[in-house]
Amino acid sequence: VVDTGVDGSMPEFHRRSSWNTSPSFQTAWEDSVGHGTMCAAIACGSSAQGGRYDGVAPDATLLAARTTLYASDLYLVYQDLLRSKRKQLFPGGLVVSNSYGLYTCTAPAWPEGHPYAELIRTCIADGIVFVFAAGNNHGFGLCKFPAADDHPNSIWAVNSIDEVITVGTVNWNESNQEPGEHSNSSRGPGQWSVSASKPDVVAPTYGEVAWGGQYRSMEWWGTSGACPQVAGLAALLLAKKPGLTPSQVATIIKQSARKLPHPAACVGSGIIDCAEAIKLV
Repeated sequence: VVDTGVDGSMPEFHRRSSWNTSPSFQTAWEDSVGHGTMCAAIACGSSAQGGRYDGVAPDATLLAARTTLYASDLYLVYQDLLRSKRKQLFPGGLVVSNSYGLYTCTAPAWPEGHPYAELIRTCIADGIVFVFAAGNNHGFGLCKFPAADDHPNSIWAVNSIDEVITVGTVNWNESNQEPGEHSNSSRGPGQWSVSASKPDVVAPTYGEVAWGGQYRSMEWWGTSGACPQVAGLAALLLAKKPGLTPSQVATIIKQSARKLPHPAACVGSGIIDCAEAIKLV
């Protein structure tokens, strides 16, 4: 989980990777913000040692990578992950959950061949699954586009490349086109997507969740909370069939998703269905 760190005092996080990246990230098991703790608990928290909830993949080993979320800092994190993967330090497979994005209403001026994006593509080519939040750029929070619209595009940069799994969010009614915070879920097709429209899938976000050493009830967790659900599902698939490629993992997640009566630019292939995805492998 590449984020603000993970609060290691919470009992959900007893399955910890011993992996460490460069010295600036050695406090990865601290989280002064709370955001990374939420994402980690959703992806792979466990109730086995007294935690309140299980995440999607409670038997997965959690690797915490604390970051400033600047592109140069993220580049170093992914570079270290790639080196470690090539040293075969992650024999069970590696899924990277990325619940961040560019919070803007207009496309950033980054060139499509930016070194940061190319490094992510290299990581994926080496077998690392990357899951990204679609972003929270559409509705009343920032850009104030009408909730019912499936446009304009608001999924930017690396969050939109074909090789990653891009995740939006829906509410209790399995919609992000109704008034309310879930309408902030960014719309596709994605700035840099070529072969497929983004988002790829959606996941529901509401209710109580771990947050920086405690628990918090929230009406929505943003696409930040949707992303680690799909990362957890990817981990489940790799646990069942470690030889799956990132492309195969993405295909299974999309093919097993339950269709929703909303435009693909809003919900992609539909809402994730973990049981159906497991059946496919």
